[in-house]
Amino acid sequence: MSAQGLRLRNGALELTLSTDAVGLVCIGKMTLQGSVVQPSGTATLDTPGRVAGYSKYRINSPTPIVVAIDLPESRRAGVISVLQVSTGVWEATCYCGDTPDANNIDTVQYQIAVWAFAVSTKYGARGTLLRNPATGQVAYDLSQPYPLFPRAAGVNLASPQTIASLTRPVILGAPADDFSAHGLASGTNNTYIFTYVLGTWRRTGGTLTSENIIRQRYQYNATEPRDGSNGDIYNRCAYFLIEGALLP
Repeated sequence: MSAQGLRLRNGALELTLSTDAVGLVCIGKMTLQGSVVQPSGTATLDTPGRVAGYSKYRINSPTPIVVAIDLPESRRAGVISVLQVSTGVWEATCYCGDTPDANNIDTVQYQIAVWAFAVSTKYGARGTLLRNPATGQVAYDLSQPYPLFPRAAGVNLASPQTIASLTRPVILGAPADDFSAHGLASGTNNTYIFTYVLGTWRRTGGTLTSENIIRQRYQYNATEPRDGSNGDIYNRCAYFLIEGALLP
């Protein structure tokens, strides 16, 4: 006979807790690396042209992480990348800007709060600990603080959307827009514009908007046409909102 684990279902018979799965807890706030990089360059010059700002954050974890970011009021925020830069070291490159210029590149870049969630590897002395009976792997450690407990979820098909009323909304999930494009400059025969676009979030009070920002823009000359990019998926992103008021 196979080992049987604990399974809890709600009134709709949806599985809400199972020792066959694993639970995520907040393992800490990620640490800013160096200083925030501000935008630089000129959009009408050759590559790299005008490049948007960013900031990098790191945390140590023996297991993969899920990144959650703050949603500062009226600023455009997003996650550019999450990489394992060395064994057990994870780095998130993030965006948080406002006051866009004529090319939709934010003129000021800010530090942003970033947290990492992962499978718990440190177990508390008190509290409920659930293990998978077949493997012995810890499924949930309810003694750990800040479990990943979504307060709302959605798919961003239209903007803006009304979001849950939280003291400090924190989001997991990045808008799907991430593409580059080439286009002929207006009134020219051989001057082209390259743009690299990234999707970000903007929270304004109780609404959430997905907005594209330009991460890079430059001009170049070419005697033959350049094709535009394909595969852009606009405003289609699943996201989770959690209460960030008690996060470390």
